[in-house]
Amino acid sequence: MKTKHPIATLAAVATLAFTNLAQAANVAPLGLELGVATLDQVKNKLAATRLEPNGTNAYSDGPMLKSDGAGLEIEGLHEIVFIFDAKQNYPAC
Repeated sequence: MKTKHPIATLAAVATLAFTNLAQAANVAPLGLELGVATLDQVKNKLAATRLEPNGTNAYSDGPMLKSDGAGLEIEGLHEIVFIFDAKQNYPAC
């Protein structure tokens, strides 16, 4: 089958391929796998910094934790917020 727009078709196929690759990758900032880590795992993994409750996220209806990042050894980090979903999974997706 011949297409009238081969470049558009190629772009669509490439987009689908890269989207699937990105979804398959296990992204784990600070060693916390996105979409897998739980609230308790985040607390345990980041015991080197003080995590404080920061309310409930309006969109995910899940808890939020914040920290000043002290102890994480990330240069220039002044504040970090972790947002969970209603089932306490990280991140709220």
